[in-house]
Amino acid sequence: MSMDLDAANFELGRLVQLLDDERVAALWRPDALRREAIASLQLDSIGVDFDDLALGLLSPMLPAAGHRPVVQEALRIVRAAESMLAGRRATNETQDIEGDIGRDGDLLPADIEDAEGADDDDSGLDVDAVMAKARSSVTDIDSFLSTLRSGAAFDRAIDDPEAALPLLVPLSTPWLAAAWRLLVGVPDEDVVAAIAEATTIIDAGLSSAPGLMGAAAALHGLHANGLFPEPEAADYNGVVQLTQADREAIGDDDEALQQLLTERHGMRDVLQQRMAERRRAGQGWRFARLIAPWIIQRACGLSEPMPWISETLRHGGLGYASCATGPLPSWQRWLMRTLADGLVLERQRIIKLRNAERQHATWRGTRHADNRAGDVLAALWDRPAMGVKDVMRAGGYKTYRGAQRVIADLLDEGFIREVTERSVGRVWLLTATA
Repeated sequence: MSMDLDAANFELGRLVQLLDDERVAALWRPDALRREAIASLQLDSIGVDFDDLALGLLSPMLPAAGHRPVVQEALRIVRAAESMLAGRRATNETQDIEGDIGRDGDLLPADIEDAEGADDDDSGLDVDAVMAKARSSVTDIDSFLSTLRSGAAFDRAIDDPEAALPLLVPLSTPWLAAAWRLLVGVPDEDVVAAIAEATTIIDAGLSSAPGLMGAAAALHGLHANGLFPEPEAADYNGVVQLTQADREAIGDDDEALQQLLTERHGMRDVLQQRMAERRRAGQGWRFARLIAPWIIQRACGLSEPMPWISETLRHGGLGYASCATGPLPSWQRWLMRTLADGLVLERQRIIKLRNAERQHATWRGTRHADNRAGDVLAALWDRPAMGVKDVMRAGGYKTYRGAQRVIADLLDEGFIREVTERSVGRVWLLTATA
C-alpha cells in the first residue's frame, strides 16, 4: 500500500507541476473533459465515439441519428464539468446561496457545516433541515445556472472585495445538488436525501485520512450500494418511443421488438432502442466520478480541481466495480495503484498536446503570409470540430475563399482531417486531440 500511495502522490505532483503553466493547462482542460465524458460512459457500458462527440459539440444534430442519444449523454457530462469549473458567481437575486468569492473569482474555502446549515452541537446532521435547504437551493439554482451560462460579468465583485457575491461552496449540499442538476436533472426527494448523505460521507472520508487516502475513502462511500436510487430505464431523444402496452407485449423478445419497429418505422434505431429500453444507467457512480476532482483538490490542498479519473478507472480494468463496493482497504490499494498508472498516461497525453501545439507554432512562424491560421488552430484546441462558417468566424475571413484556403493548408500539414465526407456541410477535426 505504501509504495502505491507514494507512487500516486509522486505522479500527482508531477501532473500539478505540468499544469502550473496556464498555457499548458488551457490545452489540457478541454481535452481532458472530452476524454472524461467518453471514459465515464464506457464505464457504464455505453460506447461513444470521439468524432461523434466532437461533432455534437459543434451541433447536436451533426452525429448520425442513431448515435445522438449517447452523444447527448456525453455532452451533458462535458457541459456539467465546464459549468462547475467556470466558477460559482451568483447574482443579487440568489443571496440565500452561501459562500464567498475571491478577488480573482476563485472559490474561497468555507466551513461545510455553515454551508449546509448544520447544527454546531454533537447531535449530528439534521437531515430534514439539510434536505429543506437543498430543495430551496435547487429551486434557486435554475436562475443561478441561467445567469452562469449567459456569461454575465460581475465586475463589481472583482473591483471591490468588500462587495463579494454569494456562491455555492464546493462539496456542500447545495453545490452537490447543482452538480446533480447539471449532470442528470433536477433531483427528486430521494436524490436530495442521498445528496445530503453524500455531503456527510465526503466530509467523513476526507477526515478519516490525509491526502489521497482520504479522497479514496470519500469516493468509496459515494460508491456504496443503495446510496443513490437507481433510475428506471428511459427512452432517449432521437429514439422511437414505446408505450407501456408495447413494452408489456414485447417483454424481452428481441424479434417482437424488431418486428414492431419495422412495421412502424422501418429499421431505424433498432439497436439503440433496445439499449435505451434495457439500460439502467448508474447515475450515482457517474456523479461520484464527476465530482472526484474537487474531492482530490480538497484532500490534497491543490489550487485547482484535478485530475479527472474516469479514464484512469477504465484503464484499471474489471477491478473498478468489484473494488468500489468491496472493503475500503482493497479499494484504497487498488485506486492508488490505478491512479499512479493513470497519471503517468495523463502526463504523457499533456506532453503530446504540448508538442503538437509547438509544432503548430513552428509552422505559423515559417509562413510568409499571415492568413490567420493561428486563430483557427487556437479555436480548434477549444472545440475540435469546425465547418467553413466556423473557420470564417475564428479567422475573421469575409469570404468562403479565404476560409477554404486555410482549410486546405491545414489539411496539407495534417493538422486537421475531414469527418463528414460530403460536399455540403463539411466538418473538419483537429487531429492532435483525436
